[in-house]
Amino acid sequence: MKEFDVLDIGIIVADLPVKIPQRVLDFSQDTIRVEKLDLLPGGDAANSAVVLSRLGKKVALAGVLGDDGIGKLILETIRTSGVDVKNVRLKPEVPTSTSVVLINSEGERTFVCTRGNNGTLCAQDLDVSLIGRARHINLSSLFAHPLLEKEGGPEFFENAKNAGLTISADTGHDNFGTGFAGVRRMLEAVDIFMPSFTEAKYMSGESDPGRMAKFFTDQTGEKTVVIKLGAHGCYLHEKGRGRIVPAFRVEAVDTTGAGENFLAGFLCAYLDGGDAEACARYACAAAALSTTRLGAAPLLVTPENISALIKELDG
Repeated sequence: MKEFDVLDIGIIVADLPVKIPQRVLDFSQDTIRVEKLDLLPGGDAANSAVVLSRLGKKVALAGVLGDDGIGKLILETIRTSGVDVKNVRLKPEVPTSTSVVLINSEGERTFVCTRGNNGTLCAQDLDVSLIGRARHINLSSLFAHPLLEKEGGPEFFENAKNAGLTISADTGHDNFGTGFAGVRRMLEAVDIFMPSFTEAKYMSGESDPGRMAKFFTDQTGEKTVVIKLGAHGCYLHEKGRGRIVPAFRVEAVDTTGAGENFLAGFLCAYLDGGDAEACARYACAAAALSTTRLGAAPLLVTPENISALIKELDG
């Protein structure tokens, strides 16, 4: 029996979500009043780790934070969600990355953020003994950790693969100009790749989800490719076959973290032995449910609520 179901590696930030009562921010207004302001854990790895823990999985989080008041507060908040944070390193030389998440009246959002800690994650920050203690490894954001992707990360993944672990990865914006060639070796070890449509288009140069998935399997070996399509669900490719898995229709309040909730839902079902289509449907339901509340990892994303949503919308 492994100590952890998932070792989640990647971005950890402090999020300050701000729900503004209009579609466009009006700087001619002296003051805009909002319902509340909360400083919350954020970032792809932190979000998916917290959701996986709420879905009943044993999760270890690995990454870096600034050794400052915000970093320590965020780390403690993640710990109280049931996530093992012993492998999150506090670095005094960098500040904790903080994002102000502006959400308009239609649930669309944009981020105002500092780079901070995440770009400093490197192989020396990862405890290799974790490979023997986990069932599965998830890298939450390709392109976010150039030091890891350039040196040490591919070897860490290859060692995990050779030890019998399964591996998944998501991706984010290529802010460092790494390009597909810079993460190709990492992707060769991945069993499940879950980019968004925009990210998959950037990496592959294709605009059709089927051709995107073919590009990834041709270039990095056969794998399950799940391309997130937002309100349209996802495109699922496995064993040479692709199809659309539709989204669940809900009234969206905040789409922040929907991708991480999707990933966590997929991995939860996958680790429970579900087939790929069942995993994708569970993921779509988790993502939909997450958008009905403010914040990246709302408390209502639970196994019971996901199952109830699937049952309700399936009729």
